[in-house]
Amino acid sequence: MRAVSTVASGLRHSAVAVAEALIVAAIIAGLLLALSPVYKPADYLAGTKAAEAGRGQAWLSLSDDLRIAAVSSGSQYTIIGGGFDPSTPVSINLGEPGCCRFFNVYPTADGTIGFTATAAGPGTYEVRAYQQLRGRKPTLMATLTFEVGG
Repeated sequence: MRAVSTVASGLRHSAVAVAEALIVAAIIAGLLLALSPVYKPADYLAGTKAAEAGRGQAWLSLSDDLRIAAVSSGSQYTIIGGGFDPSTPVSINLGEPGCCRFFNVYPTADGTIGFTATAAGPGTYEVRAYQQLRGRKPTLMATLTFEVGG
């Protein structure tokens, strides 16, 4: 009888441990999403870009307001994109003069992405967006190159 009680007690402890692990995982996932530099770029998507996003052809662009005004050193710029698989994070490789940054953004249900960054200095900037599709190695989905003035 004691052996059955010990087994039942062990199962209760295992179930509690699994529940605690799930709670911790949910908290970590929530924190990662909250700290991610992601926003919903729907306000920037219009016309042909929205149509391209629906076709599954991935693209990246400076937001409309920044294509009109030059991006300068120290100013913020916004990159938008579409046509990405909504179920897979997009890995961003942001090449800046002197260095680079790597981070993930998460597409909306319609496959759009966006993030805002600050120009580190004058020079050529290159944004590369990758997705790991169907369990394979990361695939280059879209690129964008632009110049930042002094």
